[in-house]
Amino acid sequence: SVITYTNSNGCSNTVTVTVLAQPTITGTLTVCDGSTITLTGSGTPAAVNPWTSATTSVATVSNTGVVTGVNPGTSIITYTNSSGCSNTVTVTVLVQPTITGTLTVCDGATTTLSGSGTPAAVNPWTSATTSVATVSNSGVVTGVNPGTSVITYTNSNGCSNTVTVIVLAQPTITGT
Repeated sequence: SVITYTNSNGCSNTVTVTVLAQPTITGTLTVCDGSTITLTGSGTPAAVNPWTSATTSVATVSNTGVVTGVNPGTSIITYTNSSGCSNTVTVTVLVQPTITGTLTVCDGATTTLSGSGTPAAVNPWTSATTSVATVSNSGVVTGVNPGTSVITYTNSNGCSNTVTVIVLAQPTITGT
């Protein structure tokens, strides 16, 4: 675009102004605390600090756009391209659920775990090793065989946490 300025004396000057496109930012804008997401900026990123977080106590961001949730809240993430143009998005960091309950159980017995917040609608509880321990959708863990299994709880926001459950062998009784 050509811009001409004329002052009150009738003198003028003309410059050509190039209007650059604002970069776009794509990716999921929610992350659980302790987890990461990746944002993508259009065009070539700036050579120095292409990504910044306004509130690093809530979320940090790497030079490649990897956002790490630090604490629940929101942070404005800014992306700057090599032309010096920038754009922002607001990232929300969600709270990671907690799991409480007894983490040991005998084989053939049960223990109940509780997860904070609202459970996910589908499969809120899972067991990594069902040959050692199973878990119901309400958090009831059943010991199957001695060993350990990682139990995962996922809340309705999609955030999850894990604990390791130890399944102990039932004692044997011998005698005559």
